This record gives sequence, structure tokens and C-alpha cells, in this order.
Amino acid sequence: MEGQSMIDLLTVDAQEARKVVASGRRYFDVRLPEVFEAGHVEGATNIPFYSSVTPEGKVKNPQFVEQVTALVGKEEEFIVACNTGVRSKLATIDLFNAGFKNVKNMSGGYLAWKKAETEEALEVDRAREVYKMLDEYNITGAVEVYTIAIRSCSLNGDLQFALEIYNDMKSKGIQPDEIFLSTLIDVAGHAGKIEEAFEIMHQAKAEGIRVGNISYSSLMGACCNAKDWGRALQLFEEIKSRKIIPTVSMMNALITSLCLQCHECLERAITGLAKEAFRVLRPGGTIAITDKHCTTDEIPTKKC
Repeated sequence: MEGQSMIDLLTVDAQEARKVVASGRRYFDVRLPEVFEAGHVEGATNIPFYSSVTPEGKVKNPQFVEQVTALVGKEEEFIVACNTGVRSKLATIDLFNAGFKNVKNMSGGYLAWKKAETEEALEVDRAREVYKMLDEYNITGAVEVYTIAIRSCSLNGDLQFALEIYNDMKSKGIQPDEIFLSTLIDVAGHAGKIEEAFEIMHQAKAEGIRVGNISYSSLMGACCNAKDWGRALQLFEEIKSRKIIPTVSMMNALITSLCLQCHECLERAITGLAKEAFRVLRPGGTIAITDKHCTTDEIPTKKC
């Protein structure tokens, strides 16, 4: 499998890259240091792909792969970006060929990131204005209106605002449905608030709100974002005990959360989980099995 032929599969757009970074993954900026200092993504790490760029030509950084290797494991997912997406493609190919199978190239580069950031901010502002009008004119909207309002919060992980909407909605006697609940859990997941995500589910059950595979799928996604494989496995056991049919996204999130770990016992779990997923899922579902070294059906129940 050549790295060059894989570049499209390894490329994500700025919106997806923002989600990856929001979940705690690293962002490597491969531009020159002086360009990086002029403006970069918050929390980004600068490892130049070229050591110099002059009218006479470009000199490749001979230690690029080694410098990345010193900071991330080859199983980890991370973003590689430049200014427009050209240089990062070359960097991504080199890293993929060096064994980094979960490296992601961001198309459009830093310019696309800034554009997505602006668009998200505008969308969040519009949602806040609509919600403010509901409150100002004492309008009791349908549950779908509140769902749209909190969906905008997932863009920036604004869990506090989402919970304000949730509490206001309940105070007006509007019963949340499962789509609303799932969206609220998504916000907690994007904010990296795994405990809050589980508390939202717990409260919903206590209040008699119907929860099914849509809500559990969002909760499993929150576990994946938090890289909490222990909670993910506990949740999977609960899903099975409640005889809920897993969704494709739910199983992908579970398997991904396991594959991000380095423990041998977790590696052994993936094949068994995948087999179970194929057994219970409807025909046509696709499971992303990212570890090829699993040999048993053993599923661990506690940390090593």
C-alpha cells in the first residue's frame, strides 16, 4: 500500500480536524518557524517539514520524522497541517510510510482552519440570538428548536450554554426527546467532559426520558473522545444487558477507543468485539477494525 495512493484517505477537512483536536489529539504545524510565529492554532506544535525555503530551492528537514516520533506514538491519531495543505500532504506521506497509520492531513491548511473557526463562531452567535429571542418574547418552542440551539454548542464544546438551554427547556415543561438528549451528550463529548456526559444520561433515565441506541451511541463517542477505554467497556456491558442493538458508529467508537491504547490486553479485545458487532449489526454495516494483531476473543474487564 503506497503512501501516495493513501493520501486522500488520510486527508480530513478543517471541520473534522477541529473535532480531532478538540478531542485532545495533537496538531503538528509543519511550516517554517517564522511563519508559525506569525499565526497558528492554539496548542499547535511546530515541526518544520523544510529546514529552509529560498529562491534557490527547499531543503528538507532531515530530522522531521524523528522529531515527530519523539512526541507521539505510531498508534496515535494526530493532525498535520501547513498553510494551504500542500506541504502537509508531503509530510503526511512521509509519516505514514514511517509507520504512523493514524496520521491525518488537514486539507486547506491554516487558512482553512481560520475560515472554519470564523464560520463556527458565526453559527454559534446566530444560535444564541435565536435562543435569546425565544426567551425575550417568552416563546415556548418545540423540542426541535432547542435541539438546533444546543447543536451549535457542539462546534465549540460550550457545555455550559447547552446545559442552560436544557434547564430552561425543562422549566418550561418541554419534555426532551432522544434526539435532544443525544445532541446534549455530543456537546459534553466534544467538550471532553466524560463525567458530565454520563450524568446527563443518568438524569435522563431518572426523569423517565426514553433512551435508546442513539443516546448510547453518543455516549460511546464521548468515551472515545476522552480516550476512556474502561468506561467504554463498562458502557458496552450495560448496552448488552439492556438488550440494545449497537449501531455502527457505536461499535466504531468502542473499537477506536481500544485501539488508541497500548495495553496488550486491549489489543486482544478488539477481534472479539468486532465479531460480536458483526453478529448483532444489520447487514451492510461497516466496522473500522484498525488493529490486525488480535488473536483472541478475550474482553478485559479492568485496567492492567
